[in-house]
Amino acid sequence: MKKKGFSLVELLAVIIILGLVTVIAVTSINGVSKIIKDKMYKEKIEMIEEAAELWGQDNKNVILESVRKYNDTDYPCVTIHVYDLVPNYMENDTNKACKNSTSDSNPGCVADPQNDENFLDLKEVIVYSRTRRIKAVIKDDTQVCK
Repeated sequence: MKKKGFSLVELLAVIIILGLVTVIAVTSINGVSKIIKDKMYKEKIEMIEEAAELWGQDNKNVILESVRKYNDTDYPCVTIHVYDLVPNYMENDTNKACKNSTSDSNPGCVADPQNDENFLDLKEVIVYSRTRRIKAVIKDDTQVCK
């Protein structure tokens, strides 16, 4: 009489192979996801800086009246928050976390693509005039407009 079916060893081999394929696929997907989030973050920062430059064009007199040191050189510059750019220069993000975070004191919500629980609206942007052009850069520890 012939046996029909698979032996225990054959089943274990198939399960181990499927497990290895799953581990490789999950690791690969996580790596791609991080790359995409990093790219989205950089694009969001560029969008914020472009919106701040538009704000600077509309408020050029405010910038030109305040000559301060920016990176050890005298430039007309001001520091604003990202939420100052919403809604006139940027749109509110529409994800669920943003709907819960906006209020009268903080009407703007700009989500951080790298982390759904963080927001970019409290980040500071330095808007400055250099050779008659308005520039903007997200403020970090090395860049100061004082």
